[in-house]
Amino acid sequence: MSHSMNQDPIPWNTQGVKPRRADAFQAHGTREEIRLLFGTLSRDTGRKGQFTAGAHTRVVLSPFTAKGLARALERILEQATPAGEEVPPQAAAHVSPNGSLIPNEQEKLIRLVQDLGVDFGVERSFKMAPGRLLPDRLLLAVNTRDAAPERLVQICREIGMPVEQGRLFRERLDEADTVGLGIEQSYKTATYKVYLEFWEKVKKLVGSNPDRREPLLLHLGFKWDAHDPQKAAMARYMTHPMLSTPGILKRVASILQGPGARVSLETARAVIRLAARRARNQRFIYLEVGEQGNPRRSFDVNLYKAALPLKELHPLLSGVRRAFGIPKDGFEAMFEQAGERIFGHLSAGVDRQDKDFWTISYEIRARPGV
Repeated sequence: MSHSMNQDPIPWNTQGVKPRRADAFQAHGTREEIRLLFGTLSRDTGRKGQFTAGAHTRVVLSPFTAKGLARALERILEQATPAGEEVPPQAAAHVSPNGSLIPNEQEKLIRLVQDLGVDFGVERSFKMAPGRLLPDRLLLAVNTRDAAPERLVQICREIGMPVEQGRLFRERLDEADTVGLGIEQSYKTATYKVYLEFWEKVKKLVGSNPDRREPLLLHLGFKWDAHDPQKAAMARYMTHPMLSTPGILKRVASILQGPGARVSLETARAVIRLAARRARNQRFIYLEVGEQGNPRRSFDVNLYKAALPLKELHPLLSGVRRAFGIPKDGFEAMFEQAGERIFGHLSAGVDRQDKDFWTISYEIRARPGV
């Protein structure tokens, strides 16, 4: 959105301008000028539990221009936030009124996992839905051989897992090989996600009977609202063993149905076929996801074997962005930051509110504990 004194749109020449993402800011001002400082929040490795912000952009505005910017932001936020919904301060910004840094939910989760003192994997993802882009989703993976069960249970308590989910998590923990701890955060809210993975159990069952084709439970997912844990759901991720690429495409078509899903289906087919060519038709791990008590129905296919840089999917995913009516600027800024990383999972379908969505995960990286 552009703003001018006469309210007429100003033509912008954006050639050569590179998007910069910011998750921390400071604002200072005098009667003559307003100074905005933008940067990226990170953990201070030298001070346990502390955070620093690396500044990358300073903007100086006149008070008149700053007022216009404030009004424009208010209008955008009114459109994006349902009436009556509060914006949690720690999600909207990472500085307090006096300028001190406030860790967000992601930093809290990273700290808790780092304090286990074991190596863990880090996977990022972004989610697209009609009119909405969530560019900053995080999943941390811990091998259950490395961490004491009670320490993992304690982390779940500290991030507010509902009691009944906590009971089931502990009951099934001994069967799992990996625990995934995730967070999906926007400026409005945050959703915690904890997964138990039963890979060794599934591999043993398939190995004992290579002709087995019935779906098997690979992941059990526990999800709840960080600010209202009573808003919770449990998801079952069922893998279809030894499914070929044509078999995957057929099942994807059974999920992405209806006139509104045409672009999603065509794009999903194109992405999976591209990955199959790069992976020389190796078999991919394919899952279907459902949640009891709501219309959630989706698929997840692990395409890491293709070793595709995320940027190669940009033309395909841009079509989904347009179909979902997602503004271009945030989408392009996200690709500017993450485009060189390796594409991992494609997930799509309808969520628990019966709305279409796409999720793209990318590049697992190992991180040491502290």
